[in-house]
Amino acid sequence: MPGILRSTIELTALKIIQKNIFRITFSLLITLFAYLLYKVYIEVEQDTISQLNNQLKTQANLASEGIEQFIEALESDLEFLASIPSVKEASPGINRLMKDYFLTKSDKLKAITRIDSTGNIVSTYPYVASAIGRNVAYQPHNKFIIENHEAILSEVFEAVQGYNTIALAFPVFKDSVYTGCLSVLIPFDYIAKTFLSNIKVGKTGYAWMLSKKGIQIYCPIPDHTGKHIRQLAEYSEAAETILDLAAKQIPGFNIYYETNQEQTPQTTVKKYTYNEPILLPNTYWTIMVTAPDYEVLELMRGFRNNFLLIIIAFALSVGAFTLIYNKRKIKNAQSIREQQELYSKIGEETGLVFYDHHVKSGRIIWGGALSSTLGFTKEDLTNINIDEWRKLIHPADKDELLKSLTEAINKQSNFYAEYRFTKKNDEEIYLEDNGILLNPAIKDSERVVGVIKDISERKKIEKRLKRSKNELEHLVKERTIELNKKNKQLAKDLEARRKIEFELRKAKNAAEASDRLKSEFLAQMSHEIRTPISTITNFTSLLKMEFDENKSDDTNESFTSIENAANRLIRTVDLILNLSDIEAGTYTPRFQDLSLSKDIILPIINEFSVKASSKNLSLKFENLTENATLHLDRYTVTQIFANLIDNAIKYTNEGGVIIKLSGDEKYLQCCIIDTGIGISKEFVPEIFNVFTQEEQGYTRRYEGSGLGLALVKKYCEINDIDIWVSSEKRIGTTFGLELKKD
Repeated sequence: MPGILRSTIELTALKIIQKNIFRITFSLLITLFAYLLYKVYIEVEQDTISQLNNQLKTQANLASEGIEQFIEALESDLEFLASIPSVKEASPGINRLMKDYFLTKSDKLKAITRIDSTGNIVSTYPYVASAIGRNVAYQPHNKFIIENHEAILSEVFEAVQGYNTIALAFPVFKDSVYTGCLSVLIPFDYIAKTFLSNIKVGKTGYAWMLSKKGIQIYCPIPDHTGKHIRQLAEYSEAAETILDLAAKQIPGFNIYYETNQEQTPQTTVKKYTYNEPILLPNTYWTIMVTAPDYEVLELMRGFRNNFLLIIIAFALSVGAFTLIYNKRKIKNAQSIREQQELYSKIGEETGLVFYDHHVKSGRIIWGGALSSTLGFTKEDLTNINIDEWRKLIHPADKDELLKSLTEAINKQSNFYAEYRFTKKNDEEIYLEDNGILLNPAIKDSERVVGVIKDISERKKIEKRLKRSKNELEHLVKERTIELNKKNKQLAKDLEARRKIEFELRKAKNAAEASDRLKSEFLAQMSHEIRTPISTITNFTSLLKMEFDENKSDDTNESFTSIENAANRLIRTVDLILNLSDIEAGTYTPRFQDLSLSKDIILPIINEFSVKASSKNLSLKFENLTENATLHLDRYTVTQIFANLIDNAIKYTNEGGVIIKLSGDEKYLQCCIIDTGIGISKEFVPEIFNVFTQEEQGYTRRYEGSGLGLALVKKYCEINDIDIWVSSEKRIGTTFGLELKKD
């Protein structure tokens, strides 16, 4: 019995021990399986995040290159337009040119504007009347280009046409002198539609773009475009982080937290973002491709649910986990294949080559424009590993390439290199290689994914630029030496010029003093001459009355000669005195409202009609305008017409004199036309000079002092009258006057 009992106890104890061992083993298996599931979960999550990051980066790179090429194309267009003469001179032909250019780019631009060197709008299309002549020098980009004469891409601003936009301005030069600039206004919606709005990451990921100052040039969220990031409540906490990332101008992956303060309670979302800087003239933009962390969780949600089911039902968990994991792998592989096909298509259209280099194995997966860029087909490169690839690189560049790649892997940073490459047809080209390191934390899983493009043309340009730079530096050195010599000579010339200017000022002051002395002398002498002449004429009149009844023809002719000579002398003295008044500045005009025909012309015609009749000449007045009142000085205007009509009668022997008055809304024109002896073309430019007559000396046929027309010219200046003369020898002379109406 005791043996049986002992055996039973031992058997029970063995079963208990076996059961406990099973439980412990089962628990350990569950724990181990859970740990393995957790490790798998973390790996899947990391792969998903890596895949998301790759998608963000690729989308940002493509958009960045597209925008850079768009801006470069516009800048090239403006450079070409700025070289056209009608644009340089802002001549009338510029309007048609700007219209034609705009119509070819109407889906990409809002307007094109020509601005002069002081900031005034000269021409714009589409035409906005209120914009022409507006000064926009206060706008920061216009102020910059006026001061620096360099191309510039503006911040967001309100154009004079009345909408928010971005301007690309390019300087215009004529003969190396800055004459203004050409500006195109770029609409937000074109940039968004062409480069950004189609970027989708998952269900809620999107792309947006910041200017240098933090203004959102594009954002799919309503009312965000055109606003500063600090103005938006969602970015209140993340604004400075985002601005700091943009200011560094370095592409890379980042994380920030966005708070929606309009919701109650407030919610904070973790967001993955890839920022890609776009380097533009005098500024930069930053593309931010963003996706919230719940996009990753959304991808992982099915896996997590199955994970819970596996914990509950161990028996089914292995199969379910394997199935889900395999589905996930297949889905990821399919997604990768689809992305590779997309990248290949994009590469073929843009000339880019994509690669995925597994560092440990040396294997490389290729895509993109392989044939056009590298000269190899995809089949040619299928079995080419990293060692075979290096054989195609120029020997002088191999070490530097290997050094850059090793450094990127060790520092877990991005990879960049430029090197010479031999195509399949033995043609040598320059390549630019941009790569990023993936899975740096997973040992033996490091990959370098990158983009290669042909930069041979750029290298040729750089070589030419370097040669031009050396030539320019040599030329500047020579010109500097020459300029220093000329500066020394100029200093000597300036000193000599200062001495000459000093002597000229002394001579000018002496001449002005002499001129004043002359005028004062003439005024005094005129007074001294007129007094005795007046006495002679008075006593001659008394003698004429005394001999009136008994005077003979000879006596009568003598009295007439005395009167004519006295009147001639008095007229000469009057002219000298009037001229001295004008030149001494002592004459004070008295302006009043006058009728040119009634108050001036008709009284003078009546006065000279007897003189005209005595020479058998006609004296006519043709008034072709209504009576107009002008604000004039009566004395000087009367002297103008009296001198001109007197001269016309004096120098006309046959025919007559016509005074013709006409006009329009702004001016009256009066012409004194005679059929006299005329004036030679050589003498016409000197006709208004003092003491000047066409016939000089004692043999001249006509009397006169040469002062009358000089005074007429000065009287015209007092009354703001334009005077001109047209004449032909033996045909006649026409004096024209143009008077402004009030």
